Amino acid sequence: MPKKLRKFLKSIAIQYPRTAAVYRAIRYGPIIFEPPVVTPMGFKFSGSQAILNGKYEPEETKLVLKLLPEIDCVINIGANIGYYTCMALHNKKPVIAFEPIELNFKYLLGNIFANDFQSTAELFQLALSNKPGIVEIFGGGSGASLIKGWAGTAEDFSCLVPCSTLDLILGNRFSAERLLFIVDIEGAEKKMLDSATQLINMDPKPLWLVEINGAINQPLGIKMNPYLLETFEQFWSRGYEAVMAGKDFHLITREEIQRIAETNIDISGSHNFLFFEKSIEPKISQLWQKLK
Repeated sequence: MPKKLRKFLKSIAIQYPRTAAVYRAIRYGPIIFEPPVVTPMGFKFSGSQAILNGKYEPEETKLVLKLLPEIDCVINIGANIGYYTCMALHNKKPVIAFEPIELNFKYLLGNIFANDFQSTAELFQLALSNKPGIVEIFGGGSGASLIKGWAGTAEDFSCLVPCSTLDLILGNRFSAERLLFIVDIEGAEKKMLDSATQLINMDPKPLWLVEINGAINQPLGIKMNPYLLETFEQFWSRGYEAVMAGKDFHLITREEIQRIAETNIDISGSHNFLFFEKSIEPKISQLWQKLK
């Protein structure tokens, strides 16, 4: 959709709330009618032009491709319509994917089916948080969040979805397997991790590629993610290190995150971070050299 048209429709939706549903259908609907096409990655996909052109999250994509040979299974939390899920399945790695939004889940299914990946994909249409139940999720598309007001989303743009915890669903299912968690759940990371201790403490420790926003997308009146330091501490307190999963790829220190949390100035330069067991830091450093 042209940017000017999108801006115009949004302004109308703000002035006339009853038109908001129409705007949202137009805003989040374009991918619905596009048949799957072969991406530069080699798999078929129905989605945004950035994905179809091979320009979506280029640094993160390179990182995941380098990590896949090192792991046995991918756990994709907030899988959306399936970019990283299909990437892993295309590279012969089984995937367990979680996506709560009905429309996203529908096209996640379609993208998997278009590639005949269904035999190695296990899918859950639910959110993950710190306890099972039913939760309200706000927004749609790739920006849906359990956080009210996330990225300026109107409070009336919401729906109810089932919710559970990572430990309850996966528990001790994996033994001595090497896992890669890819997490993109728009501000709800800390609550999800609160009930994932069994998996965080696995041996060997999984790799975790997690989107953690600092200042951006926070609800109105909140300058900085109030759980920023606590989210990193979930890993640091259990023997993990963290690097920025971008062009810099530098080691993230507790002092750096504490300074960001205290000053409300996000100097990290990224919102995607790779967490890994301290003992494999030399291997991660070698990986970075290959990515440069």
